[in-house]
Formats: sequence, structure tokens, C-alpha cells
Amino acid sequence: MTEQSPTRLRILEPPREQIEDLFERKPKRRWMKWCLFLLLILVGLILVSPSLFCQTRLRDYLLARVLPSEVGSLQIESLDVGWFTPLSLSQAQFVDPTGKPLLQVNRIVGDKTLLDLAQSPFDLGTIVVSQPRVFLELRRDGSNLEDTLEKLANAFPVTSENTPDPSPEESSETAFGGKLKIENGELLVNDLTNQSSWQIQALHTEVTIPQKAEQPWLATTQGTLDGHTFGLEFSSALGLATETWPLGPDGSVQLAADHLPVTPLRYIAHR
Repeated sequence: MTEQSPTRLRILEPPREQIEDLFERKPKRRWMKWCLFLLLILVGLILVSPSLFCQTRLRDYLLARVLPSEVGSLQIESLDVGWFTPLSLSQAQFVDPTGKPLLQVNRIVGDKTLLDLAQSPFDLGTIVVSQPRVFLELRRDGSNLEDTLEKLANAFPVTSENTPDPSPEESSETAFGGKLKIENGELLVNDLTNQSSWQIQALHTEVTIPQKAEQPWLATTQGTLDGHTFGLEFSSALGLATETWPLGPDGSVQLAADHLPVTPLRYIAHR
């Protein structure tokens, strides 16, 4: 009977270089996973940030911070805008510092999403303002609207010092372009100069703002005053970047009126 030799197991160890590579790869893979995770969180926050702004108290807080109290306050009941959703705003009201309403808007709708504006930031598309109401108080030295515009200009000053002259290509471009439509608006006027009041109803206005300064601004409006319908057409190359603003580069304005009421013109002539 022959004796069997004991079985010997030989353990093959991988080279030391492979072991070191194996332990060095794990931290790298974990780092890549963390980077990918943080990137996904960042993309998610960017996608939902418009909704967070529109549907939380953050909207009211930011509006209050942006608009100084001495100018007035802006109140918005509903606001919706997103990367793939166009602007939709309802029940907005601007109140002056004394608590009197200056502007009320039932609804504002745009046709551009945030993604569209990111791709073409100077094209605002078409914005439709439905059923706006403007409460105007006229004085011999001004109006509540002029007071608000002056306060806005002081709160957000625009200085042109040390600004290089634009090139011919840049000077032909305005800041923004698009179309503004006003549907079924009202202008309620309290004329303190003669203790009278009047209002313009069924006001429909369309304003086309070109992106080229040499192209004319076009505006058409129609409404009713004291039961009489009137119409007005305006055309002028305003040229916001020119010294002759608001009359445009050539200083010309084309104005066509149809049954224009005299009542609003009395205050304009007095001023």
C-alpha cells in the first residue's frame, strides 16, 4: 500500500501594484458618486426654484425688499412662471405710501417661458394685460403717477458716468423688444384742478417695441369717454440710446387721432 503525499495548497497573491490600485480606486469612485449626487441636487433646485419663489412667502418677502416702502407696495395674489411655463399673474395691485391704490390688474399673461428668455433675453414676446385699472389724481403741480415715477427713479438711479460710447452696431439696439397688449382697461381720473372726475373705459391698447433703435415704436389705442368712442395712433423711432429721446433720432412723431376727447387735453395743455 502506497502512501499518498499530502496535498499542498498554493495561494497565489496578486502583485502588490494591483492591491494598491484596488484600494486607490474606491475613494475616487466614491468622490465621483458624491459629485454626481450634488450635481443632481443643484439641477433639481434650479428646476424648482421658480415654483418656490411663486408659491411661497419668499415671493412677498423679496417683493417687499426690492421695492422701497417710500415708493409703495406691490401685492400679488397668484403668480406662476417656470422654465417650461410662461408667465401668468392674477390679481395684482400697486398701492402708494398713503395706502391709496394706483394700479390694479386682473391678469397678466406672457408667451415666453424662462427657458425662452434665457435663450433670447432681449425678446420679451407678447405680454397681455387684462382689465387694468389706473387711479389717477391730477394736481396743478403734477399727479400721483408722476410722484411714483419720480420716487422710482430716485430709488433706482441710472448713472451714465464713465460709460464708453456705444459702437454703431450697439447703438442700433434697444434694451428689449416685444409687444404689449392692454385689454378692457379703465382710467379713473380725479382732477383736483377743477374738482371734477372722469373716466376712460373699454380701453384697448397695443404697443410694439422694436429691438432696433431706428425702427419706429407703434402704438394704437381706442376707448370710450362719456359714451363717445375715440381712437389714437402713435409712431416714432424713440431711440432709447439717443440724446433726443423721447422724440427719437430725427425728433419726429406721427400722431393720428379719431374723435379724441378734449377733457384729457385740458390738463396736458395746462402742464
